[in-house]
Parts: sequence; structure tokens; C-alpha cells
Amino acid sequence: MQVFEYAFPMCLSDKRIESITLSWPNLERLVITPTANVMVRDIDPHRDIATLNSLSYFIQNCRKLEYLAVPVQVHSPLPDILPDPTSLAHPLHTFQCTLPGDIIDLGGVAERLARVFPSLTLVSGNFAL
Repeated sequence: MQVFEYAFPMCLSDKRIESITLSWPNLERLVITPTANVMVRDIDPHRDIATLNSLSYFIQNCRKLEYLAVPVQVHSPLPDILPDPTSLAHPLHTFQCTLPGDIIDLGGVAERLARVFPSLTLVSGNFAL
């Protein structure tokens, strides 16, 4: 699988994102819509929602990924498990966080994303600062 776009209710956890990356290592584009995840969260507020830490699975397992739009909690603490940059730069150029939220450490998140995704040229989302 190289391209996957999903527009139906789904709740992603870090564990589910890990499963996706292990199952589809050749992903080049992954898009999961914002309203689908919010609707599930509204129905069951106790479900786990993926955190910024889940980006580490894309780094490790999806080395061809160029476009990523997934619902992750932007108000989660700065990821501590993202690996250090390697000599092989990850090709991700677009990251869209499709779950609204607050960013606790905007500068820290931006710096970390830039280090692990050196090709990143666009980051977007519905953020409150």
C-alpha cells in the first residue's frame, strides 16, 4: 500500500499507528480526516488518542512517506522517543495534524520535527497557542 485516505469515524491510538506503519511500510501518503476522529472522541471520551510520540513509528517504519495527515494530540508533552536524525534523511515534506488542540511547547515541537524530518516544508493544523 502506497496511498491511503480514510474519511470515516476512527479513533487512532499510538498502538494503532504503530500497527499501520508495520503493516504498510511502503506508504507514501497517509490521510485520516479530522472530523472522523473528533466524532469518535465525542462518542467515547475515554478512548486513547494518538500522541506526537506516535510519529516515531513513521520515522522508523515508513521510510518513503512524503505526506502525512493524522489526528494526534498536539497538547501532549514534547516527544521524548523520537529518534535522533540519521544519515538517511526522511522524505516527509508535509505534516498536517488533523486533531484540534493546544501546543504546550510550540518552539520545542517545531525544532524536534525539523530535526527528524529535515525535508519538512509544510506543517499545518488547527492549533491554539
